[in-house]
Amino acid sequence: MRVLLCAPHFAPFFEGGTESVIRASAKELRALGHDVLVLAGLDQVLARDQWPGELFFVEQLVDGIPVRFIPRLATAEGDLSEALEDMLIVRRPLALELVLQVAEEFAPAIVHVHHHAFLAGGLVAALAQEGFPVALSFHDLFLTCPRFFRVPVQRESCPPLSDVEGCATCLERDSAGVPIDILQAGLVERREFFRREVESANLLISPSAHHAARVAALFGIDARRIRVVPNGLVRKIERAVAPPLRRPGDPLHIFHHGHRAQVKGTLDLVKALALVANETDCELTLTLAGGEMEEDYDSNLRAEAGAVTLKFVGTFTGPELPGLARGAHLAAFPSRAPESYGLVVDEAFALGLPVLVSDSGALPERICPRGSGWPAAGQVLPACNPRAWADAITTLVRDPAVITRWRAALPSTMPSPREATSLLLPLYHEILPPTGKP
Repeated sequence: MRVLLCAPHFAPFFEGGTESVIRASAKELRALGHDVLVLAGLDQVLARDQWPGELFFVEQLVDGIPVRFIPRLATAEGDLSEALEDMLIVRRPLALELVLQVAEEFAPAIVHVHHHAFLAGGLVAALAQEGFPVALSFHDLFLTCPRFFRVPVQRESCPPLSDVEGCATCLERDSAGVPIDILQAGLVERREFFRREVESANLLISPSAHHAARVAALFGIDARRIRVVPNGLVRKIERAVAPPLRRPGDPLHIFHHGHRAQVKGTLDLVKALALVANETDCELTLTLAGGEMEEDYDSNLRAEAGAVTLKFVGTFTGPELPGLARGAHLAAFPSRAPESYGLVVDEAFALGLPVLVSDSGALPERICPRGSGWPAAGQVLPACNPRAWADAITTLVRDPAVITRWRAALPSTMPSPREATSLLLPLYHEILPPTGKP
């Protein structure tokens, strides 16, 4: 079976959680004998006079998988209407034309649109109109928010999709001077544009039940339409050394990996640990693996750390994680974003580390993977609340047995990309026409 995967970015240029899931899926599909092609956005902007006369790609082989990258075409300077459309709707006609041409040439049996951002809006409707069965994944909340996660700026909570005034106020600072009334009109168009994308898909997929329910509520659709396919452990991790047992009076070592940014709550964690260090005599170390995603963010972390030792160990791949996490007693992920799954939780469990997670999105669902009848391998704490995190960590400082009990609840195995693919393939077959696509 030929499968065309549409991705926001892809290795080697950029790989976040969504891209790592797509990459793992592509590798598994290929290993099972399917013909896979990836189309991805490229964070390279070309001026109109730089774009070649013919349709243009940057092509690479990644893990033996052919990937075609589509650079962005620069918006005309001073053209507010075009800038607004690009920010809100990702209306990129040339990129969409490229996708449709590739689909016509490759003739996939299935097109799986994992994301629109950095590629082109309207993918699902256009592909469906050409007769291709289309699966649409919800890796985040981009279809409902230009900021991907519905984490409001200067608001207590995000308004419903019907409240375009509230959304416009939140987006105004990033709108390049677009008048507020035009921004509101653009948000109305965006809402209906992406609603048509959802309605045009033959198959809707979410990595978690929580995320499926949230997307369904935002779009006002039946949550049963969205099929749940957990991502699985997309990076191969071998537990090299058993995490150390902690005794009363020992230092406490916490591991945090992934992108560092305000939306991921890393600063909240550092502030919480600084409170613990100030209020107890425990020596605290926080190891931070991954990349800084906002300018001077790491400087802010250092400024707030107080007596806490921060260890920055840089970016990583799966095989490196056991070495980077060596000596840690547990992992912590205080994300402010409504996470759709929580790959970092799977990775921490694979490392043998219990976890502290925020109550944002699907993270609480991930903390007890064997079902609600089993004890959790960690604790759920309120997002954006360093005081609550400090109190919980103080408990761990004073009672090391808590971490020991959490370790006993760790799953012995983690779901794999092969398992995710075994769930995905029957769903693909459900939407194939009787004769399939040639």
